[in-house]
Amino acid sequence: MKIKEFIKSLIPLFISLIITIIAYFASFAISVIIGVTKVSDADGALVDEGIYNLLRFSLIIIFGGLWFNYIMKTSDNEESFIPHFHFKFSPLVYIFLVILGFSCQISTDSVLYILSKAAPDLFISYHRMMESFTSSISPLFLITVIILGPISEELIFRGLTMHYAEKISNSLGFAIILQGILFGIYHGSIIQGIYATIFGIMLGVICARSHSLIPSIFLHMIINGSLYLIPEGLFVNIPVAITLLITSLTVMIICIKISLSKL
Repeated sequence: MKIKEFIKSLIPLFISLIITIIAYFASFAISVIIGVTKVSDADGALVDEGIYNLLRFSLIIIFGGLWFNYIMKTSDNEESFIPHFHFKFSPLVYIFLVILGFSCQISTDSVLYILSKAAPDLFISYHRMMESFTSSISPLFLITVIILGPISEELIFRGLTMHYAEKISNSLGFAIILQGILFGIYHGSIIQGIYATIFGIMLGVICARSHSLIPSIFLHMIINGSLYLIPEGLFVNIPVAITLLITSLTVMIICIKISLSKL
């Protein structure tokens, strides 16, 4: 294993986490200055999620974009994996990516519903976290989560991290798995980290297959956006959740197979 390249593959994650921390405190200060947050009110002394996301994702995109541009100018494309931003438009591919994105969300929600009924105590903190996502539905919050978030995360993980990870063992398969694991760690929650790792590996495969960040960014946007479009009332009991899980997994497999063949 090339230690130098392994360390380089970790740097994008660490810097993203540092930016996230800085953005949190900066967004809190901005929220106080513009009057969105009132420090005197204990219940209201919270960071505005829209401002926070806008700041952290924008900074990560700037950081990731500059670094990625440097790599493209200085690296030999024949020696290492470097995805690009060019992708031939194919309506069929994007249709299947949309279906795949919704299927991913439904299958995830189905599994989480089943597990939460089996072990409700383990999901208390997770449900609180997800409630913060679904309750903060402002235009700015939605734009940042659905558009800026996927762009920043694809740049960092499918762009920078996968590039350096591939150099560690000269194996793109190893790079896809490593960046997926780091993508899961980045989400900071055990439950969310598990399915984020799976999604990260899937996005890595799509990026590697197309040699472009465009399809993975698009699919990432669909997955994030579908969270707000799939009704919670869809999961009324465990038998329904199991049925939805089997159906969505079947659709996922079909869409992945077709999408990869068309990329």
